[in-house]
Amino acid sequence: MPDKYTFPVDAAPLTPHEPPILMVETIDSIDDDAKSAVIGLTIRQDNPFVDQNGELAPEALLEIMAQAAAAQDGFNIKRDGGTPGEKGFITGISKFAATGQVKVGDQLTVKVELGPQFEALSVVFCETRLDNKK
Repeated sequence: MPDKYTFPVDAAPLTPHEPPILMVETIDSIDDDAKSAVIGLTIRQDNPFVDQNGELAPEALLEIMAQAAAAQDGFNIKRDGGTPGEKGFITGISKFAATGQVKVGDQLTVKVELGPQFEALSVVFCETRLDNKK
């Protein structure tokens, strides 16, 4: 990894997402071969997936994982001299489970690991954890 990257890195310019949908905040680490990364975020009150009780809709975790994968991809593109921001999309999800409730103020980390690639399609493995470092 080049010396010019000091973590955490702001994830916003590395994704095609914009507020109010943008939820990922930082790339906290990336391994040397850029195949796995840890992305961080805090659930904010103005999040469009937060209800009147301050609880995050469980399906928002899918969007968070998609954004984390986009941030990692954007980082890799920028590292390689390109311009991040091309739009991608999810074509399928398997083995998704949400346990517990995420609320405003909760801190999450998403581990993203790149899997096999098939031409323009990539398999991405994600796991989101509630840190609660309030």
